[in-house]
Amino acid sequence: MAMLLLSTTGDASAESELRYASLGAGRKVTATGTVRLADLPADEARLSFYSRIAFFSHVVTEKSTAKMLPIQVRRLIDAELAFNEPFRARQRTTDAGEGRQNLAITAVAEADFTMVTAHLPLAQRPFACITPAECVLAALMAQVTKEPVRLLWRRANQLLGVLVVNGVVHARHATRVENDIAQDEADFAARVLPLLAATANRLPTAGPALDVVVTLALGEWGALPAGVDNKIASGVYSQLEELFPGAPVHDVKAWPELYGLPFVAPEFNFLAAEYQAEVDSVRYAKPVIWAVGGVTALYLTAMAFAAIQTSGINSQLATRRADITGSVQSISSKLPSPADIETLKRRLGVQNALDGIRLDRFLAWVSKNTPPDMRIRMLDISREQAPAAPNQAGQEAAVVPQQSWKAAIEYEVTGPYADAERKSASVIAALGKKTKLLSSQLNVVSGEPAHLNISLVTQETVFSE
Repeated sequence: MAMLLLSTTGDASAESELRYASLGAGRKVTATGTVRLADLPADEARLSFYSRIAFFSHVVTEKSTAKMLPIQVRRLIDAELAFNEPFRARQRTTDAGEGRQNLAITAVAEADFTMVTAHLPLAQRPFACITPAECVLAALMAQVTKEPVRLLWRRANQLLGVLVVNGVVHARHATRVENDIAQDEADFAARVLPLLAATANRLPTAGPALDVVVTLALGEWGALPAGVDNKIASGVYSQLEELFPGAPVHDVKAWPELYGLPFVAPEFNFLAAEYQAEVDSVRYAKPVIWAVGGVTALYLTAMAFAAIQTSGINSQLATRRADITGSVQSISSKLPSPADIETLKRRLGVQNALDGIRLDRFLAWVSKNTPPDMRIRMLDISREQAPAAPNQAGQEAAVVPQQSWKAAIEYEVTGPYADAERKSASVIAALGKKTKLLSSQLNVVSGEPAHLNISLVTQETVFSE
């Protein structure tokens, strides 16, 4: 099955262009370039994104049950004071022996994840994986070396320094380009590379042989700093390019957050488990339908061949027809019913005829997801009219039934700006789960710094239930 790899380092808005690479059999690259969200090919999609706030850790803990593991992870993250806003976490465990486990943790700001996914066509086409860029870099490095690797990565104004060991991120430092790119890269490398090396030497498996780790410059990063072994780096770059036959020269080095997507562990997929289950059900249903349909066609062909071969022998023909008809009926009974197929489509939100929304339910949902110390000042809902496609004769498009509503909500919140920003992020994250968020704006109306009057204005599309 063809695979579509996508990467964005900003908001995936309806007008944005994403970098993409299409892979065929054997990870052969069949196409690369940029693509708009509205023009995504129909292949299975995987996407990496950059989060302004992210947390990565690798610790050894006592084993815990699957039900308690997410609670344990959240307590560890809270203890590090990594976030002052809602976050989304994923974790992976491996056995460490004697009742203990290796615990790899990844977490990103919930608002960043929501801003990326709010505009993606998740309901119209399946996404197999959405994950932070750091996880993709680590997964790609694991394909060529298990040793500690220091990565310097830049995309636009974002700078990253990452320590990867055996496909797991052990340390992450990030900043933004503020002045000259080359100078900011040099200053960042001089500050971060010693920190990453020190972290590598503190690993339980570290020894004298790990005093020098592999250092790579990826993405749009310029030259490696002086003193770094460029021969080792060049060898690793060549190994990375060999993983993807047909890729443009140096494209894997330039877009590692794209090419590492096929190797990301399922545990680091940030999509909700329920959505992943729906995508898997459709993915597995298609081969079954094709396979059973092919077997049915094979039996029908065999029946026709048997009829020709046994022409004139009525008794044998009747017996053969009865056998084949029974087999066809048995196989046909295993095909998904039209109702089952429609259920799959409905669960992915691709119904073609939607009548409207329950406004009372939507208003109740908005009220329920508004924090107690925020007040709704205004809520405006209006219908959206969608034109149908022109018919084959080239006539004008007819108006189709209303399928979505446009909502504008204004919230009022008082207090310090940081508190208002945190509460607004929570509201935006909740809206992103129910609607297609179009825009959001946080404005200071009046007041003193400790007691500001702040307005949050959002616009979103509400789809029919």
